[in-house]
Amino acid sequence: MGHKARMLFLISSVSLVGIMLMYVAYHQLYQRGLQAEAKLMISYVHTLERVYKLENKTFVFWDEPYGASLQGQDNCAQPDAAAEVGFIIAGCHRDKAPLPRYAYRIVKEPVGDHYMVEASSGSDSHGRSFVCFQPDQQDVWQSSQNLEFNQIESCW
Repeated sequence: MGHKARMLFLISSVSLVGIMLMYVAYHQLYQRGLQAEAKLMISYVHTLERVYKLENKTFVFWDEPYGASLQGQDNCAQPDAAAEVGFIIAGCHRDKAPLPRYAYRIVKEPVGDHYMVEASSGSDSHGRSFVCFQPDQQDVWQSSQNLEFNQIESCW
């Protein structure tokens, strides 16, 4: 009887460790996927800005968030500047597209003709994050014109 109990304990211990490792792997995969989404969209904005600058000799900016809702406030109305540069978020303008998880904006730097792209994780009317496992946290990314990505606030 002692041998069966030890085997059962060993199998359950190995199973528990396996489940914990699977959870950590899922958490890391989920986190990297969301961060990749934000970085991809920020890179997309940088490309659009560069093309716009070649054609118009200036950059375009918008201070109001565009994309995911923040504190339940809908931000899917495309700012004129975003339309001018050609930035569109599919989740805001197509029926079957997934809802956006981040809201984006381009702010003008105080010095010169420089800009900063910012991506903030969305949240519902109760402040629960669309991105973070802890509902009261948020994920904020910024990228300067030279494509340096900085995570300003992290929920991971």
